[in-house]
Formats: sequence, C-alpha cells, structure tokens
Amino acid sequence: MSRDALGNLSTVWYASAGTPAEFHSGGATPLSVRDAATAQTWSADREARLAYLTEAFKAQAEPVQLVLAAIEAPDGRFVIVDGTHRACAAYRANADIRTLLFTVRGPTSASVLPDLVHYDRAAG
Repeated sequence: MSRDALGNLSTVWYASAGTPAEFHSGGATPLSVRDAATAQTWSADREARLAYLTEAFKAQAEPVQLVLAAIEAPDGRFVIVDGTHRACAAYRANADIRTLLFTVRGPTSASVLPDLVHYDRAAG
C-alpha cells in the first residue's frame, strides 16, 4: 500500500473545530490517517506513543510492515479499527510501507460499532 493510500484510510480518531474530540461530541468528524498524523495536536500520552513509533520506523533499514484491521463502512470507506497509532506513525515517518489490511465486509450498523454513525450513506 502506498503512503497516499495509507493516508486515505479512515480512523476512529475525531476532531471538532480543529481539536481532538470523542466520536459523540457535537461536530465531531472522523479523521483520515493523513489528517490524524499531521493536522492534530494530541494528548501528551498519544503524542509520545506516536513519536516513539515514528522514530522507530525511521530507524528501520527495511520497509515498515503494518498489519491492520479495518471495517468497510456503509459509505465504502475503510475504517482502521486496530493499528491506528502504527498507521499514523508510519505515515509521519514517510517510510516505505508494506501493509496487510484485514477487512471485514458485511452488514454494518452503528448499533454494533457506534463510530459508524459518521459513515452512514443516508446521512452523507
């Protein structure tokens, strides 16, 4: 997967008015990997974890190998449900990336994964 393709994946991280937000906060919008990796200021804990992973990926001589889990949302976007920190750090590192993306396709509902309310075809 190219860096651009990785950057286009959606995350379960959100922002509202340019600041981090919970999915249920007013005005919350889901962030792509690109936006989560570059356009946000995160809590100290999240930022430290991202910085650590980014530096580790930059130091690797081999391509970064990511195994990610995603769900195909009702609107067709792929939402990472496991591996967001690693995906954002690899994007930040501008690394050569090899990705294995496990994707769940099937009936999806916000009653199963509440975040999917942001990806409803009817709401868009």
